[in-house]
Amino acid sequence: MGFNTHSVTLQDFLLFEEGGVKCAAIVLEYKRLSLKDLFCMSETVDLTNENVLKLSYSLLCSLKFLHSANIMHRDLKPANMLVSSDSHFLLCDFGFSRTIPEPYANVPKINSTNKK
Repeated sequence: MGFNTHSVTLQDFLLFEEGGVKCAAIVLEYKRLSLKDLFCMSETVDLTNENVLKLSYSLLCSLKFLHSANIMHRDLKPANMLVSSDSHFLLCDFGFSRTIPEPYANVPKINSTNKK
């Protein structure tokens, strides 16, 4: 799997013990703004058609990347779609994500250009 610019980047992975319990923590890159925040600021932020198209395309690319890796996010919502300063989505919160079961992973892709 190649490098993906549509999900947050892992910055650090920590293993530690707290009160006799072994714990793990992940540290991801920080993004200030989510799509939910953007919706809440809709009165003060003017989204151009170009911004909406960029965000839509970025979301579709993100989903295509995940699905090509046989991963289902399962918790897509505005709060889990971080927005970068150049109008791209970064998906986060993969806590509910699952891999696609093997029998479904091998199902042939539908090619919309093939006509019967």
